[in-house]
Amino acid sequence: MTLNKQCFFRWTGLLTVLFGASVSISAMPVKQVVTTSATTDALALVQKHVQAQANFDQKTLDAITHSQYIEVSPAGEVDERAKMLGFYAIENKKQVPVVEVLEPVFREVAEGKLVIAKLRYKMQAGEQTRQFSIRASYMLCKEKADWKVCSAQYTGIR
Repeated sequence: MTLNKQCFFRWTGLLTVLFGASVSISAMPVKQVVTTSATTDALALVQKHVQAQANFDQKTLDAITHSQYIEVSPAGEVDERAKMLGFYAIENKKQVPVVEVLEPVFREVAEGKLVIAKLRYKMQAGEQTRQFSIRASYMLCKEKADWKVCSAQYTGIR
C-alpha cells in the first residue's frame, strides 16, 4: 500500500475514533461559554498540530502532544503516541498537502478543552489538484503548566 493510501486510511480511522470520543465526552459537564482567549489558544494549538502532521514535523508533534496521547485514525486504528510519532518520521514524508482548519467548534469540558473542526486537504496529483475533507476532534489537556493535544480522532465526511 502506498504512503498516500496509508495516510488517507489513517486519517479516515482517526475521524471515526474522534466521533466516539466526542460522544463519550458529551456526557461530561460542559461549560457553554468559552473565553475568546481560550478559543484562540486552543485553535492555535490545533493548527500547530495539523501543520506538524502535514509537514511530518516529528519534533513539533513530540513537543505539543501529551505523554498519554492517543488517536484514532480514519481507518479506525487506535494509535498510541509512540506509533503516531513513528509514522511522522521525516523519512516517511512524501508530499506535503495544503491543510486548512475550518468551522471550529469549542467546548470546555471538565479539565480539558474539546475542539472539533473540518480539515480540508489539497494535494497535487500530477496535473490535477485533489481535495478532500475530514472532521477532526481534538481533546486538549494540561500536562504540567502547558496545554497539549491529548487525543485526536478523524472521521470522513460524506
